[in-house]
Amino acid sequence: MRTIVSWHEVVQDACEFLIAHASDPHLADDTYFPYASSLSDAMEWFQRDSLNTWLVLEDGAAAGLIALVEPHFIEIPAGYVETCTYVDARFRGNGLAVEAWRLAESILEDEYPGLAGSTWCDNEASLSRLRKSGFSFHQKVWFNATKETERSDWCEIWLKPLKQNA
Repeated sequence: MRTIVSWHEVVQDACEFLIAHASDPHLADDTYFPYASSLSDAMEWFQRDSLNTWLVLEDGAAAGLIALVEPHFIEIPAGYVETCTYVDARFRGNGLAVEAWRLAESILEDEYPGLAGSTWCDNEASLSRLRKSGFSFHQKVWFNATKETERSDWCEIWLKPLKQNA
């Protein structure tokens, strides 16, 4: 059974999941989730940077994180929020991220007019998740890295209205 639980309800589990996956290059390169080496690092990110984060569970096991964040480096319609998704490698490729966001949408539809997803143009897993989740292509933009350790490349922005006429 797939469920999502607000990180506020499972603080320790959410922080430990983030720390345990900090070395996965998909976490650092493809998401806004930070490299967290301690409980305090993880807690600080959850409290400071996410509007809300959910721990994704597959049959009770922690399998991923999904989060809402303020838009980073992208222009999207007013009121929309950006999504951030990370799935543990053992759970990838079986629709977990799509289902997790469907569960979250029922919580979010009264609060936000829509969701945005941004990803590298070559990130087939994220592009697939956005398509399967009902997002529509919005625009292609160049991301210019601000740090030597960041990647400069083309990104795609996808949108999904949660309210009619949004």
